[in-house]
Amino acid sequence: MSTTTVSKVVAMVNDPTLTSLSERIAATQTLLDLHEKIRKNHQTAFKRHVKNASASLDKGGSPDTLTHMDKGIEIQKLICDESDEMAKYGRELVELLEERQKVIRGMFDEDEEMAS
Repeated sequence: MSTTTVSKVVAMVNDPTLTSLSERIAATQTLLDLHEKIRKNHQTAFKRHVKNASASLDKGGSPDTLTHMDKGIEIQKLICDESDEMAKYGRELVELLEERQKVIRGMFDEDEEMAS
């Protein structure tokens, strides 16, 4: 089920716990997407620095070669940091989705008990 569909269903149910969880899920997904975009930007920058370092080495090397290599290492560290952030928000997102699922299951269980 898409996020939009779930949001519409949550709005119809009008359960404060479910609404809160859905808002937290949306916010966490936004953060995850942001860190993914930042990581991709770092990867693009890393490729550029590797290309520049290689071109500099092909010309016999220079102090610029070391500068490009140092910058490449810095960018690799940033990529690792963003990967860690993505993993953190990914785990948080899964926990929130599981929590929302429990709330929804509880609602169905209540409906079944009332029908019995």
